[in-house]
This record gives sequence, C-alpha cells and structure tokens, in this order.
Amino acid sequence: MSVRRTLIVLVLFLLLGAWALKLAWQPGSGKKDLLLKVAADDVLAVTLSYPDKPRIVLQRAPKGAWRVAAPIRAEADDGAVKALLDAVAGCQIERTVEEKAEDLPRFGLDKPRAVVTLTTTNTTLPAIEVGRSTPVGYSTYVKRADRQAVYLVAGVFASDMTKRLSQLRSRRLMRFVPDEVNRIVLDHRGQPPIELDRTGKRWKIVKPAGYQADSQEVKSLLDALAEARVARFVDDSASPQLSAYGLDQAEFTVSLFAGKSNARQSLMLAEPPAAHPAQGELYARRGEGGSVYSVGNWLLSSLDRPLLDLRDKTVLDVHAQDVGEARVTRPDGAYSLKRAEQDRWLLLRQDGRQDPAAQGAANAFVFALADLRGQAIVEDPMKDPKDFGLDHPSEEIGLIDRKGKTLATVKLGEVKAAKPAEKTAAQKVSDRYYAASSTSRAVYSLSAYSFSQADKPASAFVPAKTPAPAPSAKPK
Repeated sequence: MSVRRTLIVLVLFLLLGAWALKLAWQPGSGKKDLLLKVAADDVLAVTLSYPDKPRIVLQRAPKGAWRVAAPIRAEADDGAVKALLDAVAGCQIERTVEEKAEDLPRFGLDKPRAVVTLTTTNTTLPAIEVGRSTPVGYSTYVKRADRQAVYLVAGVFASDMTKRLSQLRSRRLMRFVPDEVNRIVLDHRGQPPIELDRTGKRWKIVKPAGYQADSQEVKSLLDALAEARVARFVDDSASPQLSAYGLDQAEFTVSLFAGKSNARQSLMLAEPPAAHPAQGELYARRGEGGSVYSVGNWLLSSLDRPLLDLRDKTVLDVHAQDVGEARVTRPDGAYSLKRAEQDRWLLLRQDGRQDPAAQGAANAFVFALADLRGQAIVEDPMKDPKDFGLDHPSEEIGLIDRKGKTLATVKLGEVKAAKPAEKTAAQKVSDRYYAASSTSRAVYSLSAYSFSQADKPASAFVPAKTPAPAPSAKPK
C-alpha cells in the first residue's frame, strides 16, 4: 500500500473515531425515569426490612428531627437519614430488564436484600425491593412492589439501602446548646461535687466553696461534652446490667441544667471492669436511662476537671484606669510610677528624683499588671513561699488608687532550674515563674512572657534620649 493511501486511511480512521467519541459524549435527549417519584422532605417514615436482621423503622418528629422507632427507640442521625432519602428520591432507572419478570431468583428478588418503604403525609408509597448486583458492570437489580418489571439502577443504591442500625443512629452523647446551660454539676465518686452556676455570661463556682470560675475552662468543658460521640453501641437491652459495665457505681457523672425550665440531663462514665474490657474506651450511659455505650477515654480527662483548674486565674482584680501609682520594690532598688495631670506618668526614684516617665512603657506596665493571669493555680493556700521564690521576691508591686488607697499588692517569684552537669538535646531545663497577690491566698504559675511584662527595673521607664542633630557643614 502506498504511503498516500495509508495516510488517507489513517485520516478516515481518526475522523470516524472523533465522530464516535462525539456521539458517546453527547447528552441524551430525554431524562431517565425515576424509580420512585417522591420529595425527600415529604417523607414522614422509613421502613427497612432485611431477611437476616430486625426491621428498622425511622420516624420524623414534629420539629423535623428523626428518631429510630424500631427495633429500639433512640435518636437517629439526621444526616444519615437524609442521605438515605436523597438516594431513594434521586434513584434513576438505567434500563428495564424485563417488563414481566417471572424468574425472580435470577435477579435475587425472590428474597430481596432489602425492602424499603416510605410513608409521606398522604400515603404509603410502593415498596422498593433490592436484589443482587449484576455479574458484569456496576448495577443492581430492583423491583417495585406494585409492578412486575425488573429494573437496573446504579450499583451504589444497594449499599445505600442496606444499612446497619448503628449507621442510622445518632452518635451524639448529649444534645444541648452550650450557651443555654445554666448550671453544671461534676461528681467524681469519693470527692465533694463541684457545682457551677452561670449569671449572664459569667460562671461562678458555688460548691464546694465560692470562687469565680475560669470562663474559658468552663467553655472548653461544655464544648468537649457537646462534641463527644459514641464509639460503640454496647448494650441496647431495656434493662442493661449496669454492674457488668461498672455503671452501677459510676466513677464520674456530669449533670447539666439548661433552658428556661432548667431541664436536667446527665452522663455517667465508668472504667471498664475486668469482665468487659474495652481497650482505650470507657463505658457511658445517660443518667436518665437507655443504652450503654463506649466512648474514648479522653472524655473523662476533658470533663473531670480539678477545682483549681476551674477557678479563675486572674491574679489581680484591678482596673488599669483606677491606678494612680505603682510602687515597686526590687533587689536592685525601689521606684514608683505616679500618675500626674492629664494622666501623664512620672518616674519617682529612691533618691528622690522625679522625672517624666516613658509614657508608652508606663501604660503597658500598668495594663500588664491589671490583666495579669496565671497559667494555673498551683497551690491554695500557699504553704511555703520558698517553693515559689516568693520568700525573696523578684519584685513586689503595690497598686494605689488616685485617692491614695491601696488597691492590691502582688509579688513575683522566680525559681531557677537546676542545670544538668552535661546538657544533652533531650534535656530541657527552664526557669519557673510565680505570682501571689493580696486578693487571694493562692499562688499562680506564670508564663515567661507574662513574668517579663511585669518584672521591670526603673530603667525600663526612662525616656529614650533624642539624638542631637548633626551640625550642618560650613561653606568653604
């Protein structure tokens, strides 16, 4: 064959291939028929029947949330139910295999893998029977109960309809809105309960004693509880044997009181007993009754907070604008910052000198003291100041109001870390910083940054000298 003829054949072949590709990608003129014409939002109930496991019944509550009505009563996963309904409402018939099928076993429809029945506001729709998958390709045989025809639909439809109960149940441990919680009770077996009450946006500890609470710690606790999820559904019996799971004497119980009615809901947590081990998990049950679950063991440490962790870490309860003077005593000398006219700061030295202070540095210092917060409360009451470097403080500051009345005093301590003889990369040593004030008997740990903002010598407030202008060059 000549080269010219070969080229002609090749061009014709390419053109034919392009034309076939165009036809393959060209959308059809008509839409595929839906297996069942229904709007997902109109469905009020779903029944899933299987040959080898209990029937599952899902019902929509008046406010739109879904619940499991059978084989147990429980909250449903709204997202999972919506996905199931969307799969039914969007299921398209790919092809009609037989208009009047007689050999149903050939399609796995004599004993369907699943039978799906939807009930709407007006009626119960024809059941959908799900058969086996095709031997070639990725499709599934299905049939409507009111028709003799067998259809092919997308293969994923079978997995969408053959759900385990655990896939359709809600895994939320508790359902509440954190901002609507008014009271929290934390009860660790063998210890006094901790009770917190909310007034407005502030939390206060009322038991075992009265303290201001750390709002961030309380928020973290509520967020952990709101986000907690079931790891496994362990026991759905009507009256589970709680002693088998250590829940007859639960190690920890958290109770919430929320909303205008202060409705109570609670959660019990227990370590797995030897008879029912659960690696890395705890057993849990709502205090109001119901199933036994397992949850990640991290949840206990997130909820079971020590009293000192829940307390407010504010070292001083002072407003910066109320401070008229800050009297500072340090090993390298004492000084004062005093507010003068027009809120200008003066630097008063130990030798009696009085000069204008660096205004930005003075303001930052007073605000740092007023906002001083500890990382943790390490001891209350403080037993020995030596343990925290507070027997010989790095700095002691007295804050005086504009009328000469003492607002508060604070001491800063530093404990130098013992240096290892041979320092290696794995050995990290660091100094520790502490604070104690006249407003509390507690001692607080400080970050290195917070300590450095409050631990200032007098030289930190000396205004920087403005350099003298360079002399101008004299004309020759």
